[in-house]
Amino acid sequence: MSENSKSTGQLTRHHLTVAGEKRSYWLYRPSTHAGNGSSEQKLPLVIAMHGFLMPSRLMIEVCELNQVADQNSFLIAYPDMAFFWQFNVPRGFYNKDCHFIELLIDSLVDSKAVDAARVYATGYSNGADILHLFACSLSLSSKIAAFAPVCSNLDRSWASAVEHKQPVAMMMISGTADKLNKWDGDLDRWMSVADTFEYWQAHNGINSVDTRLHFPDSVLAARKATSAQLIQSSNTQNGFEVSLLKIHGGGHTWPAQRAESWYSRLILGPMHKEHIASVEIWKFFERHHHNQYQGQHYRQAKVQTAKAG
Repeated sequence: MSENSKSTGQLTRHHLTVAGEKRSYWLYRPSTHAGNGSSEQKLPLVIAMHGFLMPSRLMIEVCELNQVADQNSFLIAYPDMAFFWQFNVPRGFYNKDCHFIELLIDSLVDSKAVDAARVYATGYSNGADILHLFACSLSLSSKIAAFAPVCSNLDRSWASAVEHKQPVAMMMISGTADKLNKWDGDLDRWMSVADTFEYWQAHNGINSVDTRLHFPDSVLAARKATSAQLIQSSNTQNGFEVSLLKIHGGGHTWPAQRAESWYSRLILGPMHKEHIASVEIWKFFERHHHNQYQGQHYRQAKVQTAKAG
């Protein structure tokens, strides 16, 4: 498999030991900082989590995030998630991926390469589902300034066990024709996309909602396989947003410009190409960073994590 041909930065392999287990991730350094890493400038970090039965290296091709990093100067970590072997996102509230991502963030922040106030996380499919778990966690929500799950729903048990009341910046991207992470969820475990969206709105105390179609229609929606609607909401006092990029007719796919095979379309459904998910996600991330309140929780959570280790 070839790397994304449009990216010009440096991709390197790294390892961490978490609870005696070797864990790995890819780190992408944008072209403006791809040399020997001697730059004193701390960069934002985006953590991009792969989906079920998807190697982390393939996530690079799927999300097309490296080019956005080159244009906007941020680092990207592509971790090897444990659910690749567990065949599903762990149902319990605590699991090895939580500790892995905590340590990954801490190690990059401690290396002076990453701005602790601008750490973000996105993911696809199972890698997106687990972002909701991270957002429910006091420790991880204190370290991650904004979340952007693509093709995901919230586990009802996680929602009932949320550990904090601090605001969470959340941008969801989901297709109405997703047959795997269904728009309507299921009766057993997963909330619908609409209920997930409303859950995070309620958590944030949202008091301003804009449901207009924010993207100009160059072609009549009736003539397109997919169309995009961005529903934005925010708490006007603290500025934290909860947004939903609703892909009408979209399948279990990451909106991108890459070529789409017939069998991929058959299994996953239509891919929206008019609005690139990674571009919209970075626009959202740029508007959020940890304030002093969250920074205090970050330091407390870091101490708690160190004691637990």
